[in-house]
Amino acid sequence: MAQAAMRAKAQPEKRLGNRTVDALSKLMNAKKLPQVISACSTLEISTRLSPPCCAAFASGGAASIVFKHMKTCNRSTPHQEVLKSTLIVLNNVASRGPSIIQDMLHVQPSSNIEGGVEDAIEVLTEMITVFKDNESIFEQTVKLFERFLLVDGEFQRCLNEHSEIKKRLVATVSFLEKKYSVSASESSQTKKASVVKSSLGKKSISQSKLLQSALKLKALVFV
Repeated sequence: MAQAAMRAKAQPEKRLGNRTVDALSKLMNAKKLPQVISACSTLEISTRLSPPCCAAFASGGAASIVFKHMKTCNRSTPHQEVLKSTLIVLNNVASRGPSIIQDMLHVQPSSNIEGGVEDAIEVLTEMITVFKDNESIFEQTVKLFERFLLVDGEFQRCLNEHSEIKKRLVATVSFLEKKYSVSASESSQTKKASVVKSSLGKKSISQSKLLQSALKLKALVFV
């Protein structure tokens, strides 16, 4: 037992690898929300710390499994927490480089896992349009969208071929630009008590981050 503990301590990537395999298996077979949350919690850690775990995640078709679960989520608070976690995992993996992104988006036929580029575009577009008022989900989704778009040629081509998707993205950007430009104007003309000012200040920071992400998305879509 002591020797096993020493080996695990000396090679933490193996412990993470085993936990990643267990989490992916749990995610693939999850029937209830707590199982999904548990798996994502493990994957957040392993994909943040271990490049080999990210490579295994990408090459094993795990991104498609995650996208599948994201499709089933709604705007309820528990589901939003799942989405935040899955987006962190996907961004952790995608941050490892172009070859990893290619593996994430192009599922091997032999894996018997459904998914791919069009699936990713559909899910990310849904996240962007439905959660345009949620700073965390919106920002993480735009970040992932940007990583995919700048690296993968098929992702770019599919996006350009789907005019309805581009229209939805453009409409979302226009909505946020209009909403927060009006909010900024109203805020500058309104003077309230210091407590209210503090609350407005926090809200304006969140609005600013949403608008920054929207403008980033605008630059990508209008290319």
